[in-house]
Amino acid sequence: MDPPLASARAYTLAFAMNHAHHVGAGRALPACALKLDSHHARISADSQRGNAVRVPIKVDYGVRALLELAYSTDGEPVPTSVIAARQHMPEPYLDQVLAILNRRGFVRSRRGPQGGHMLAKDPSEITLMMVTETLEGHTPPLECITDPYECSLSGACAQRAVWQSVEEAIDRVLSSTTIADLVTQQRGLDPKVEAKAETL
Repeated sequence: MDPPLASARAYTLAFAMNHAHHVGAGRALPACALKLDSHHARISADSQRGNAVRVPIKVDYGVRALLELAYSTDGEPVPTSVIAARQHMPEPYLDQVLAILNRRGFVRSRRGPQGGHMLAKDPSEITLMMVTETLEGHTPPLECITDPYECSLSGACAQRAVWQSVEEAIDRVLSSTTIADLVTQQRGLDPKVEAKAETL
């Protein structure tokens, strides 16, 4: 059975690539790979494959787990094993991700035979930016973006301006997209998702 919730990666990629398309205005991106800022996505480009944004696995798992918890409305904690099985994720690694989300106040976790996890915040209060910064930290794609003096060419570098625009566009999407937004979109994409979620 397919997992009830599509990978959050698909949403982030769609949003990011849509913005990147407008930012690029039809110009070919340089054939390079850069670690992209606050969500640590990787953007790569070449003449054959075009653009590709890769979301870190930790962020992907974290958002998907939060989506599963957002669908659980019966007030009962959802075991890690259930989330892992429904989302086809390795349980030990998911445990680590959920432990971080628990420490940072996104999730409430309970141990024991009847244990599991519940959202500690309303889904509308959790943005993708919050999740990515929690799980991956915040670093610039290029040091010169935050510190122009890092490179002597910063003042007259067209590439710096392009990657700064891409970074800002993606950040705007991540900051304005919440777990509640993804839940709403997923319901529209898969009418069966709520029926599946009731089996949690």
